[in-house]
Amino acid sequence: MAKQHPVLILCPTKSDTIYAQPIKPSFYNTKFKFIPITWTFEEPFDLMKYITTCEELVRNKDILHVVSLTDVGALVHTVLCQRFPHLKGPSVESNFLATHKYYSRQYLETPETQLKHAILNIDEANDQKAIENVLNITGIPGFLKPCTGTRSYGVSRIFSKFDLEKQIIRHKQLSGLVDLKPYFLEYVDQKQYPYSAMNCVIVEELVTGARILTLDGCVIKGEVFHWVISESLYWKTHPKSFKAVVLPASIEDVLEAKLWKVYNTIVAMMIAKGFDNQFVNIEVFVKPNSEIKLMEINPRMFPQALTLYRLCIAHGDPVSTLLDGNLGMRPQAPHLTGKYGVNGYVNTFGNGKAEDLFDFEAASGYKEIQCLFSPGEVVPLSGEEGSNLAFINVCSETEEGAMKKYFTLCRKVVKKPDLSPWDE
Repeated sequence: MAKQHPVLILCPTKSDTIYAQPIKPSFYNTKFKFIPITWTFEEPFDLMKYITTCEELVRNKDILHVVSLTDVGALVHTVLCQRFPHLKGPSVESNFLATHKYYSRQYLETPETQLKHAILNIDEANDQKAIENVLNITGIPGFLKPCTGTRSYGVSRIFSKFDLEKQIIRHKQLSGLVDLKPYFLEYVDQKQYPYSAMNCVIVEELVTGARILTLDGCVIKGEVFHWVISESLYWKTHPKSFKAVVLPASIEDVLEAKLWKVYNTIVAMMIAKGFDNQFVNIEVFVKPNSEIKLMEINPRMFPQALTLYRLCIAHGDPVSTLLDGNLGMRPQAPHLTGKYGVNGYVNTFGNGKAEDLFDFEAASGYKEIQCLFSPGEVVPLSGEEGSNLAFINVCSETEEGAMKKYFTLCRKVVKKPDLSPWDE
C-alpha cells in the first residue's frame, strides 16, 4: 500500500467539528489520512495556544496538507503555511484583508461595488463628534457589524444617533467573539493596518430591497475556478431571521457574467497579496436595477453545504479539490448537475433546554440534518434573529421541491412549532 499523506483538519471551534462530520476517509482517495485537531472548547478560547498545538502536530506527525473550514480555522491555516513552507494555502496578509471588513473595503474592491462606510473604535467612541462624523458619512439608516465578526454575530441596524450610541455600549459588553487581538498583534503589520488589533466596528449604509447572492469559487496555483452562485433567503414573517441558502440561484445569463466579473476582480486583488490554494466566497447585494454592491468576503469554503455541493455540483467536493491541488493536480472543472439544493436552518425564537425545543430522536433518523446543540445545552434567547437549532441539506429536481423537503423536515423536528418562523 502506498504511503498515506497526513492531512490536518483544523477544528478550533464547535462549529468546525460539526462541519467536519462529512469529511470521512471512505469518501476520499486512500492516499490521504485525515487527522482532525479539535479544541476542548474551554472558555475563553485561546487562539494562540491552538496555533502552537497545531504547529507541534505538523512537526510530530509529518503533516503534508492542511484543510480549514471556517474563518478562525483559515486564520490558523495561514500561519501554518507561513511557518512550514511545504504546506499550501493563503498568505496571512491576503486572508486578513478578506477577514477584516473595513480593510476589505479599503484594499479589495472597486468604487463601483463599494458602499458608504466608516470605521469606529469602540474603546474611543465616547466622543460625540466621532459618532456624528460616522453618521455624516454613512447616513441613516445604517448597518453596524464587528470588523472581524462571523456568522452575523453582533450586527444591527442603525436608525438614529441614539441607536448607534446604544450599540456601542452593547458591543463593549459583547461576549462570544473569539479574541483575535493577540493574533493580529503577532502576525499583522500594525503600521500598515493600525485598526487590525483595535476593538472596531464598521458602519455602512443600509441596503434594503436587494437580493443577497454568494459567489463561491477557489484559487488553485494562481488559477481562479468558479463554483456556484447561491441566494440567501430570510423569513418573510421575520425578515431579520435567516432561513436558507438556495443553489444555484435563479439569475439571468447577463447578470451571472457581471457577477463573476466582480468576483474575478476582487479575487485578483487577493491573489496579488498572496491568496492561493483556498476557497473564497463573496457575498453581494444585487439591487433591483442590477447594481452590485459588496456585502463581505469570506476567505474559506462554505462548510455547512459540503454535502450539498457533492450532490448538486459534479466534481464539487471542496476538500478533494484542495487536496488534489496540493498534489499539483489541476482541479476538474465543476459544473451543475441540474439539481437544486437547500441549506436551511431549523430556527426558534424560544429559549431553554435544547431537548425541550428540538426532537433529537426524530432528527437522528435523517442524515440530512446536522444538530448545532446537544440535548443538555441551553438555547439562548436571541432576539429578532432567533437561534439556529440545526441545519438541513436537501436537494431535488426543482427549487420548489427542495424547499418542500426542507419545510417537511423542519416540522418533524421542532417540538414547539409556534416558536419557529414559517412562511407557509
